[in-house]
Amino acid sequence: MKLSQLSSCTTLCILSTATASVRRELFVRSTLKEAPPVDFQQEWVHDFDIQADVHTIDDVVTELRSPHFVPTFDFVGTSNTTSIQSLALQAKHQIIQDTTGAILFRGLNKALHNVSEFAAFWSAMQWRPVEHVSCYNRKRESASIGVDFVDTDVPQMVLGPHNEHACNPNPTGRIAFYGFQPADHGGESLVRHNSAIEVPDYVTDFVREHGGIQTTRVYADHDRMMQDKSRYPTSMSWQERCGTNSKQDCKDFFSSRGMTGTKFDEDDTLTVTSVHPGWLDGSWFNHIEYGFPTKCADGTDFPREWQMEMKKNKWAETFAYKLQEGDWLVLDNRSVQHGRLPYEGKRLLIVSYTDESYL
Repeated sequence: MKLSQLSSCTTLCILSTATASVRRELFVRSTLKEAPPVDFQQEWVHDFDIQADVHTIDDVVTELRSPHFVPTFDFVGTSNTTSIQSLALQAKHQIIQDTTGAILFRGLNKALHNVSEFAAFWSAMQWRPVEHVSCYNRKRESASIGVDFVDTDVPQMVLGPHNEHACNPNPTGRIAFYGFQPADHGGESLVRHNSAIEVPDYVTDFVREHGGIQTTRVYADHDRMMQDKSRYPTSMSWQERCGTNSKQDCKDFFSSRGMTGTKFDEDDTLTVTSVHPGWLDGSWFNHIEYGFPTKCADGTDFPREWQMEMKKNKWAETFAYKLQEGDWLVLDNRSVQHGRLPYEGKRLLIVSYTDESYL
């Protein structure tokens, strides 16, 4: 080959490489613009069954601002030129590089048009999927392997900031929400760092003195559930939860997940208890703020007035952002809490989990 030909070939190779490099850049760093703040409603502290002394709420928070600290990446490719594989690899790269615990991708609806395509996108990332083992035996509708539809049965209720599976000995590492349709009114997603939670010394001493936080789940027998379906509208039988009709295999199912307290009664109802120390990686991490009556590991009741105070204070440093179509919010579940404000109209989100927080 002549020198001139070699030089021409080298130039073409360089140009081809540069062009390919440009085409591979599917995301550009953007800025999350400050949206009008959401006025805080005092009744939001009344979630679940615990009642608040709302007269002192205003000294905690009056409005919820946009989560300005969340790095944002806009999709700049097109569905015609972007493979789901390359999209997944680039998104995963940004997630791994993130140090804030929360990252937002926007415009993915240009490439992901339905649940099946999102499921393929999620699968291509090759995370280890995590099944949804609710703290209170709630069943979510599955959209695909490792992907569920977000609950829609209580739109009028606020879901305060919390960590997914916070009561489990081995909690979810990452949790991610993808928006297909935002609500007509409300429905903002909540974001809050666990490190922002202030825990009074007397609460710390009490929880440690009594051995941590206890969680109890109750799973009815499948046949009894079929006899009275109205009693169990959103619950799972232990057979469905564990995928077996064997009681011993069911006990092994929970034991392998760190939940060793399993007991069947005379009605074949299964009770599962587990204990969480109350902290994870140095931050407050448990389900006390959910609002349900809570016991410590030794059976001592956690004082309701303390629980109320913590429910009230959890709104400090909480941020709100309304996921739009094509938005994908990925959170490090071990360090960042999520939640949802009440809404009106149809709201369609899907959620996925992984046990890997850091790679």
